[in-house]
Amino acid sequence: DSKDLVCKGGAMYAFWDGDKWDTSLMNLVKRIDSDIFELKKKMVEKNPDRTYEVKTMRSNKSGMRSDFEKYTGLMPQSDIQFNTKIIFSDRKPKRTDYATSILPYTPKKGSVENFETLIGRLYSESERLKILWFMGALLTNSMPKIQKFMFLYGGKGTGKGTVLKIFKKVFEGYHKPIDLKELSGNGAFATGQVQEVPLLIDDDCNLSDIQNDINLLKLTAHEPLMVNKKYQTPYEVIF
Repeated sequence: DSKDLVCKGGAMYAFWDGDKWDTSLMNLVKRIDSDIFELKKKMVEKNPDRTYEVKTMRSNKSGMRSDFEKYTGLMPQSDIQFNTKIIFSDRKPKRTDYATSILPYTPKKGSVENFETLIGRLYSESERLKILWFMGALLTNSMPKIQKFMFLYGGKGTGKGTVLKIFKKVFEGYHKPIDLKELSGNGAFATGQVQEVPLLIDDDCNLSDIQNDINLLKLTAHEPLMVNKKYQTPYEVIF
């Protein structure tokens, strides 16, 4: 069913695995091959005197991968946006959530004494509140209504890396790396690195390296951005 497959850029973008959306082509290949062998097993049990030949997606000789790539190349370009909201472990995602990840926890009231102690040693009260506000905006799926990004600055040992590690842990599966120097450059595929997740992180950004901030401003303002990847047709995303 084509509703289980989303194509962007003339290629497979994601498929529904029954529990969540998966963007891995290899996982789809394994899933199809597994289903084929399971079907062969049932057919052999039903008709043991017959011989069945199996053509797998994993085998280049079968031509199935090539046929699949031709099929996805002809599929209509999807405008579905993925991971527009975070899914916690206490909720089973629906197909229409278009989520590729599920957080392994559900927020609950409790003591955050260790976290407060750590952040309190690294940042002043006003800066700590900004960091917590940003984290809360992500956890409550409020970012689409907010046109801001967070920039951590300071010398070595001032806590930037520690805060980023915390964010990566809290938003496991919902963050991806981004190179702002490349994004703001003049390369034809500068936007090819943009992925559809709520949080994009540049671990080592130097503001002086940002040449053209148009793409960054589009991401921050949630305006349509054309993603241009090598060997694919450009497609539009809204971060």
